[in-house]
This record gives sequence, structure tokens and C-alpha cells, in this order.
Amino acid sequence: MFKSIPQSRMTSLIYFFLLLMFSACGGATSVQYFTIALPSPVREADEAAKLPDYLAVKQLDSGVMYHEDRLIYHDAQNEIKHWNYKKWIAPPAVLMTEALKRHLTRANIFYNVLDYPASIRTRYQLEGKLNSFEERDTAQSWSVHVGLELRLFDSEKQKFIWEKALESTQPVRTKTIAGVVAGFAAASAHCIESAVREIKTVFENQR
Repeated sequence: MFKSIPQSRMTSLIYFFLLLMFSACGGATSVQYFTIALPSPVREADEAAKLPDYLAVKQLDSGVMYHEDRLIYHDAQNEIKHWNYKKWIAPPAVLMTEALKRHLTRANIFYNVLDYPASIRTRYQLEGKLNSFEERDTAQSWSVHVGLELRLFDSEKQKFIWEKALESTQPVRTKTIAGVVAGFAAASAHCIESAVREIKTVFENQR
């Protein structure tokens, strides 16, 4: 036969378990979210130089590692790890695609820059892949590496008229999450600004 537990002791046990639950909730670490804060692109003033055609930008493809929103890094043993409770506000491929669209819009190369697929006909389509978006740590220093491939398709000519692999490695000046995110912003800006300059040159050479 089981002995019955006195009411006073039962009440004490309930309070004890409730206290444990509230302590666990109070001690939970909240997740911090980050984005790549690129310098605001300067809008080109020459509206007359714009092409009469639309550009549609496809979502950048990405490997398995960059399909998630975690901040990942390689340590000195080349083991892939991730920051605890630190995430991107969206997967890196999404962040880079949005930054590309914003910079291409401000560059005034095309009549308008749209998402792909667009509801109207677009002569040009930009597509690509995010190959690298990671922090690399050694005992001596930390750095950030961003790499992507882009190519521009002309639907009238039915061929790719430009393609380029772009990479940038930037040092992490302070070994903190803020320093890491700043490094990602610098590396991303270098790649995107280089791509926009090259695409603009393609059409300037055709005039």
C-alpha cells in the first residue's frame, strides 16, 4: 500500500516545482538578430542614360550552409561551428539578393529592377550563387569571407552577356559579434559594389 502524502507537503512540492519552472524561464537567453548594414548606394543622377528595359533579379542560390539563418564560422581546426543565440534576420542568400536589388536600382542602369519572376516582360535576368558567407578564425586573427557568382542573361540575344566570380576577405577588427557583423558588411559591400560597376560598364561599352 502507498502512503498518502500530507496536504501540507504536497503544497510545498507544488510550490517547489513552480519555482523551478519560473527560474528556468527567467534564465533563458534571448536570440539576437543581425543584418548586413551596407552603405546606402548613391542614386545616379543621369536618368537619360538608363536603358528602356527591365531587369529581374533571381533569388541567389546557396549551399546547405548558407540556407539557414545561423552565423557560422570555421575554427583553427577547420571545424564548422555557429554562434549560440546569434542569427541573421534572414538567410544570407536572401540578405545578399535584397542588397543587390537595392544597389542596382540606385545605379539607374535599367528602367526598373524587379523580383524574378516578374509580372511583366523583362529583357534581362540576373542570377547567381552565394558560395561563401562565413567567419574564419585562427589563434592569431579572425576574418570574414564572402564569395558569390553572378551572371546576366539577355533574353533577346538568348545568351549570357556577363558573368563574374566575386570574393572579398575582410579582417574582424574586434573579436566580438559586432566586429564579425561589421566584417560581413564590409565584405558584402565590396562584392556588390564591384558587381554593379561591372554591369554598368557592360552597357556603357555597348553605346
